[in-house]
Amino acid sequence: MNLHRSFSTLGCPCVSFDRALEIAVENQIPSIELRTLESSLDLPKLLQKRFGSPQEAHQEKEHFAVEINALNSSCRALGQGIRDWKELLELAPWAEALGAKYLRVFDARPTKEKITSSMLEKANDFFDWWSKQRAENGWRVDVIVETHSILTTSMRIIEFQDALKRPAHILWDSHHTWMFGLEDPIHTWKNIRPWVSHIHIKDSTRTKDSSKPTYTLPGLGEFPFSDLFAELKRSGFSGPVSLEWEKHWHPDLPPLNDSIKACKILGW
Repeated sequence: MNLHRSFSTLGCPCVSFDRALEIAVENQIPSIELRTLESSLDLPKLLQKRFGSPQEAHQEKEHFAVEINALNSSCRALGQGIRDWKELLELAPWAEALGAKYLRVFDARPTKEKITSSMLEKANDFFDWWSKQRAENGWRVDVIVETHSILTTSMRIIEFQDALKRPAHILWDSHHTWMFGLEDPIHTWKNIRPWVSHIHIKDSTRTKDSSKPTYTLPGLGEFPFSDLFAELKRSGFSGPVSLEWEKHWHPDLPPLNDSIKACKILGW
């Protein structure tokens, strides 16, 4: 079984929408997730510049050789309020037009403390609000919560899911639960597998300050890629396994193509 390879445009932050698609085609990657384009995080503005309107984007979508699997926002499901979620209302029509299945939201701001009842109440407020928006607008796109800053252990992810009226779709950042939660990825996967629809991968070496990992090309760091890839294949996981090459935040990293080649060598 082959994994469903994907990458985030964080890895090629300066390129246009069309060039991002070309990079995927050149590397035989069937889907991408949108986060940055033309050095900007303002996806609605950039997509309007490229297409004019969601209706025009939908008409062009049929000619894309690559799937757009997600549009990634800066919103957080825990700890924010309605005013902070406006970005999703701007992104959703574009996600619908481009055929994206998900809008990514983060979990919450980093904390070493326990998840509070207030956070969980706000998470339910968020999903109630989002469900209402989906119904009123007839949107098929749904939100997916990334295990980024606070949901960094299996226990926290399970606690979060148990507090919701219905479980959330999870974008598992396998590096973050390994680096910050100090969990073996196979252990995490077995505990959260039923909820995972999308996975992020990257590599790094551990430093004395674990909040600032040193990112490396895949295979040159300490992340156990081979074990994870083998387990995902055994499990029959069919969702995107997406290379999150953070060149937008770390411009000194090697080019995205180098990271893609390194990942393929590891069995991606």
